Amino acid sequence: MVQNRTAHFPLHLPVYTGEIRRADIGDAAAYCADKVRVRRRVRVVALLPGDRGSDVREVQTRLIQKGYLFGAPDGVFGEYTKAALLRFKADKGLPASHEVDWATYRALGILLFE
Repeated sequence: MVQNRTAHFPLHLPVYTGEIRRADIGDAAAYCADKVRVRRRVRVVALLPGDRGSDVREVQTRLIQKGYLFGAPDGVFGEYTKAALLRFKADKGLPASHEVDWATYRALGILLFE
């Protein structure tokens, strides 16, 4: 059963709670709905220069561990973090950009959770 839990979400989006109903997916797929495992999608928020917080600190920690950034992580996406990120992306063959996207999280070995 899909429930609309709007108390915790400002956009009032329906949240998948784990049970599939015929009305949700249509008759064709309802035959095997109980055998289908539905994976939840994780919304990835890209980090950009100027961002601050624990997400930035984790990216900085991984860049330090891999030898691209030096010093202590401060949680601020500044010029040094941006330069280290560009070097890391170039070495991994990722598109050169100043944002930390899904592919960058994966290359850094960061697992994303809801």
